[in-house]
Amino acid sequence: MSQNFDPFHLMENSIKESITNINKIYNKWYSLLNETNTFSNKEFKFYTKEINRMINDIEIDLNDISNSIKIIENNKNNEKFKNITKQEIQRRNEFLKESTNEINNIKIKLSNEEVIKKINNDKLKTQQFNNNNNNNNNNNNNNNNNNNNNNNFINHQNEIKDTEFLNDQIEYKKLLMEKQDKELGYLLGDVKTMHEMSLEIQKELKIQNKILGNLNDRADESLYSINSVMRKLDRFKDSWFK
Repeated sequence: MSQNFDPFHLMENSIKESITNINKIYNKWYSLLNETNTFSNKEFKFYTKEINRMINDIEIDLNDISNSIKIIENNKNNEKFKNITKQEIQRRNEFLKESTNEINNIKIKLSNEEVIKKINNDKLKTQQFNNNNNNNNNNNNNNNNNNNNNNNFINHQNEIKDTEFLNDQIEYKKLLMEKQDKELGYLLGDVKTMHEMSLEIQKELKIQNKILGNLNDRADESLYSINSVMRKLDRFKDSWFK
């Protein structure tokens, strides 16, 4: 991991991509809301759960970003935050605010009065339809063949919808896997960079230790030479003044 690496940027990109994906899924969800019976449609139920799961994941990431910004603001003099300017902190706060607003808007659209009314009406229609079918079956035995044909047609339509639903699931899982592969690629690059830096540091330390060792040896040799000269001077002085 390089010295300038900042995990915020990785999280920022991940959140942007997640919000893009959740908007795409919401558009599909909204189409199903208007075009199908939401009470009986499996695809609609799947997308409802998926959107709520993604919202929860994004809110966790946004909370982590909020905490990281607070830490930086409360430790401005910390050496490891010296490269994060006031403008950058302001930009991060703006990103946090905008992303939070986007998620809140989606949550509002998922549970507004129009949506709740449509879902409740679909539930009521399904219950009424089932009751009518039961009454018709009890009172009109001669219509069994027609009912069977209708059931076959409904089953066929359900099979088509199930196939479309499975295809959408496969496509969405592919998107998730591509996102995970991309993020793993980032992490792998950082790990490689850390490994290379570690090797460079070890190499530099070896060179420095070698230099220090040479200096110590030269210092010892110089000290020995000085002591030798001093002894000779002492002997010369003693012989001169006798």
